[in-house]
Amino acid sequence: MKSGYPRWSSTLAELIDVVRDPFVSVVHAPGGLDVPVGGCVTLDVSDGTTPPDDHEMDGAVVLLLGVRGRDAVEAAVDLARHRPAALVVKLKDADPRSLRELPVPIIGITDRTPWWRLVTVVERFVRESDGYERLARRTGPALGEHNDLFGLAKALGMMTGTLISIEDVQGRVLAFSPYSDQADDIRRLTILGREPPAEHMAELQAMRVYDRLRRPRATVALDEKDGFRRRLGVGMHDPRSGEYLGTIWMQETNRPFSQQTEEHLVAASIFAARLVGQSRLIHTMGTEFVQRMLAPGSQRDETGFVRQLSLDAPREFAVVAFEAVGDADARQWLSSTEAVTMLTVHAHSVRDESMVAPVGLRLYAVLPGQVEVDRYLKWARRTLVAFERHRGATFRAAIASSLSVPTVAAARAEADRVCETVAHTPDRPVISLDGQRTAVLLSEALTTLGETDLLADDRFLRLVKYDRSHGSSLIDTVAAYLGALGDVGATARSLLVHPNTVRYRVARLEQVGGYRLDDPDDRVVLDLQLRLWRREGPGTA
Repeated sequence: MKSGYPRWSSTLAELIDVVRDPFVSVVHAPGGLDVPVGGCVTLDVSDGTTPPDDHEMDGAVVLLLGVRGRDAVEAAVDLARHRPAALVVKLKDADPRSLRELPVPIIGITDRTPWWRLVTVVERFVRESDGYERLARRTGPALGEHNDLFGLAKALGMMTGTLISIEDVQGRVLAFSPYSDQADDIRRLTILGREPPAEHMAELQAMRVYDRLRRPRATVALDEKDGFRRRLGVGMHDPRSGEYLGTIWMQETNRPFSQQTEEHLVAASIFAARLVGQSRLIHTMGTEFVQRMLAPGSQRDETGFVRQLSLDAPREFAVVAFEAVGDADARQWLSSTEAVTMLTVHAHSVRDESMVAPVGLRLYAVLPGQVEVDRYLKWARRTLVAFERHRGATFRAAIASSLSVPTVAAARAEADRVCETVAHTPDRPVISLDGQRTAVLLSEALTTLGETDLLADDRFLRLVKYDRSHGSSLIDTVAAYLGALGDVGATARSLLVHPNTVRYRVARLEQVGGYRLDDPDDRVVLDLQLRLWRREGPGTA
């Protein structure tokens, strides 16, 4: 198995600062550790998967799973020719001297280093770093150069000799300074879990810490206790509205806080607030562009919208609509910033140029580029699983594309049709319009027929009344008979009755209702009446 992540622009030294573990060591670094890192690839040698292409591994950190010792050395020698930024391998009972001739850095780990933790931290750091670079590419060099919360955390930590964490209003980690063995447990758990432990948050709430942080430029000190090291915190506030945007936490190390520490912290909070505010503004503008592109009648403006988003007008595209099933809170959640951000991360794993926006109670992803329906179906299923795990609710998705319609707005309308007309089933959480067009058209036809009473027919009403008064099963029999395309034997097997019973009931139905089941027109009308009757409920006739 292998997985890759997009390019980013940090160095191997910075990556090691984040993932460093007591059981991780630099075995070989021929050119030092200031090596640009172009991504992360996990390669499981044990499952026999062929290595990624050269362009995937070039400049990436390769985590070599499923092999150790002498086999790990042999695999590393073979993979070094792909010129990765570094190879991470388990070297138990192996002589690492043969690796010191290789042209790439080798990071060794012991059997006591859990792969799941290492992979999780590396991939998370890669995704976070890639997000800032992507923002820089989209918003221009002037903003991109200064829109780096990780860089701010690192610089502030160096200036003050402290460990920095920057959190949003819900306590989720936005950025942090490099790893240090002086980090306490709360810092480590917060960074690995992306948010503080629940009991720690509850304690801060009880102390009304966040109430104090909501006052502009007011610092809050937390005293050291039980392995929790001393901290200073300050809120970030929007310079125009004064809105609270989150917190910068500063953890004391072996170097005590100085007289300038608080001054530096407050100054950094002003700068960080500007960065967070700019990011939110860009996010809001991008969301509005996508919402306009999805709106009915936006065809003539579509090229202009995508140009403002720094994209080429897509000749091909797909629109994926996500909605919650039977849960009002989950429907509202789909329009939240959290849901938009979560879908944006998932969408960028399938298309670099993807765009996301909520409209009404649905959340949409626009995926420009060559349409790969099967790939999008699999991606949408994975995304639904992530939503359901996060919210404990049921979601579904519908996909429409330029293979069927000419504009993004039309594709959104088609995806909505699927959501509104095709019933949700657990075994079919993601539906493609191309694969379900018949079901959509039939459902819409039945809706129209039901609204206009065009299928009101005394013959069908007579059948319903006959079954009710006689306790018979003429309607169930004819439904099975039509479903079996008139095959008496198949009908009998599905109903667990004798074929002669089926023949008798069909004949009785023709007598009572007046239908002729050897007439194709009668069969079509009767089938539509059955479908509509079952859809609206047997008690309606």
